[in-house]
Amino acid sequence: MSIKTPQQIFNEIKGRVIEMNSESGWSNIVVSVGHDNKRLVALACKQEIFDQLINKENIIVDNYVCCRFYVVSRKTNDRYYTNANLLSIQKLSSQ
Repeated sequence: MSIKTPQQIFNEIKGRVIEMNSESGWSNIVVSVGHDNKRLVALACKQEIFDQLINKENIIVDNYVCCRFYVVSRKTNDRYYTNANLLSIQKLSSQ
């Protein structure tokens, strides 16, 4: 499942789901990416979209996934805060 948007090119990562947080308002999924130098990437989206994406693919912790996302920054109190917003998630075979 993917959110409809006119943009054609997005960022994409592949990795293992290590955490999922479903909360009212905004939810997120944390994916471990990289080979030798593992990094954690938290991807957020609105709860209703998160539930649709996760339930459609039956995503659980330890699944290998491919996630598409876009990055957005906002300025608050003279500081920038950057979020990675989840657009789609697809379960991959084990790696």
